[in-house]
Amino acid sequence: MTRKNNNEAISQPIDRARYLISLHWDYENVADSRLAQDLVRFCQLRGELQIQKVYANRWNRPSNARTTFENLGFCLVSVLLKCKNSADYKCMFDCIEAAQGGAPPDIFIFVAGDGGYAHVIRLLKSWGKRVIIFARRGSDSRLLKRLAHEFYFVDELPVLVAGGSNHA
Repeated sequence: MTRKNNNEAISQPIDRARYLISLHWDYENVADSRLAQDLVRFCQLRGELQIQKVYANRWNRPSNARTTFENLGFCLVSVLLKCKNSADYKCMFDCIEAAQGGAPPDIFIFVAGDGGYAHVIRLLKSWGKRVIIFARRGSDSRLLKRLAHEFYFVDELPVLVAGGSNHA
């Protein structure tokens, strides 16, 4: 399941209270709100979920997805720019801002998959942040697989959280 670009062990238990987690979901790339609860659980197994944002071109209409995200505490970010990859750009900006803030997250989790996130992942890693990527099968980037500390397909989420596994 896990694909890594380095040799560090990931099977050691972690102190969940110690790690702050920032979750950023590009809903334009992975548009399935049914994954939200398992994704939040995955994060909680890793540490304290400090930031949880989901990005889409518009959240102005009521929908089942919107309700699901709101009930789980997500911040819904409407990206109103009409340029290509505008949700990606807003997400990357928010990650950089969070990483440079007063109590910066230790782990950044992206639900995305396209290679557009490579630059921000390199930057986060250079600042000592751990990066985990979730992507849909068929829309995953080989570059992101190589760059991330951990890479998973979103359809693996139920198995990852079923046993309460807490890898760092």
